[in-house]
Amino acid sequence: MSAYAIGRKGNITFNKNSISYAKKRGMIIFDNLLFILSSTGCLLKEKKMKTSNSKTIYFAEQSIIGSRASSNHSIHIAKALKICGFKPIMLINEDINNNIDIADNSEYFYKDIPCIPVGSYIKARNIYINKIRSFLSFNNPSIRFLKQLKDMPFAVILQTPGLSLYYIISSWCKKNNVRLFVESMEWHNSKRYKNAIIWIEAEIRMRFVQRFHPKLIVISRYLQNYYLKRGNKAFYLPPLIDVQDSFWLPRNTQLDASVLKLVFAGSPQRERHDIILGAILRAKSEGINVVMEYVGSTRKQMEIILKNSRLLDELGDSVFFHGVVNFDQLPDILSHADYAVLIRDDAKWSRACFPSKIPELLSLGIPIICNFTSDLSEYIEDGKEAFVLKELTEEAFTDIIRRAVIAKGDLRNKMSYLARKRAENDFDILCFSKSICEYFNS
Repeated sequence: MSAYAIGRKGNITFNKNSISYAKKRGMIIFDNLLFILSSTGCLLKEKKMKTSNSKTIYFAEQSIIGSRASSNHSIHIAKALKICGFKPIMLINEDINNNIDIADNSEYFYKDIPCIPVGSYIKARNIYINKIRSFLSFNNPSIRFLKQLKDMPFAVILQTPGLSLYYIISSWCKKNNVRLFVESMEWHNSKRYKNAIIWIEAEIRMRFVQRFHPKLIVISRYLQNYYLKRGNKAFYLPPLIDVQDSFWLPRNTQLDASVLKLVFAGSPQRERHDIILGAILRAKSEGINVVMEYVGSTRKQMEIILKNSRLLDELGDSVFFHGVVNFDQLPDILSHADYAVLIRDDAKWSRACFPSKIPELLSLGIPIICNFTSDLSEYIEDGKEAFVLKELTEEAFTDIIRRAVIAKGDLRNKMSYLARKRAENDFDILCFSKSICEYFNS
């Protein structure tokens, strides 16, 4: 859900000597995010961090926390690890492809999880050379920092790594007797990649490299079953949420009884907006007052996805684009909607991933309109926390809109309550902390 957010700031405390301290104590930094965990269960002090000789490190390939779904996924895993006695520390470096620079090298705390920026790529003047360097992990700041370490960590967890980064870190782990965990979060089709080389690299990683990696964490049952059939007992870990975090608590928002408000948040490229908007146009022709809001995308982006502006022109004020917003604004915007929408084609990529926005929406008490992809049928029931499309057609979505209009009021409030309960019972960090702890210590 986080593609629309640039730079989230919450709960930050600075420590100017953190980088030198991190090097001294052996905290490893990789490409964008890392957790360093100790098995002692010692609590982190806000001004001074104490670490044990046994550390676990988590790595994830994104830069600014809150800017991507994967980084929010990581922060919740860190919280779960902290509950079961580990000590997580997230370490961040510049994202060379997005031109995001780390402002300074100060340690800060995000959601009570310490974060340490680790430096930047050394850039060339030519943008294509920079992309090649990034692809080959050449002059990677995380690897530079890793090679300076004297005290070895307990383990490394690498999130959806490229082949070059995987082999460099894998080699380092074997040399230094460090465990390497790899987390696999999605499996894109060829159309998702900008060129054939990157797609081929991803296919090699998914089909061969990860197949033989002994410590593999997967986000969906599809990936778990895929690797299990090939002899790899991968650990299943769906997106998590901290339901006690005030950020993800339901808002007491007064909904407008005169209009049915739907919302979509995140990167819009993969959803079936033609069906969504076409159904809204049908509903309006029946006299239903319905509005669709987009958070994190613009009208221009939607015109490119739809391949023309005709549908948007016909809908007029019934479609509203918030554009990119600060992540801290997100819950309040979402909470003014009756339902959040997630409609995807049933394909390998949608079966392999698990939308992180699902537990986030449920935790906020926002019912969902969706179709069953990934593992959603395992967690969601039609008429309870969601309205589920049986088929991907404008007619089916229009019928859902009619049901949603009838449900406004007490039934919608009950669905909101059930959505929140679903998040508490199936996606909360407490639900998985024990199994995570056992897996890390096995």
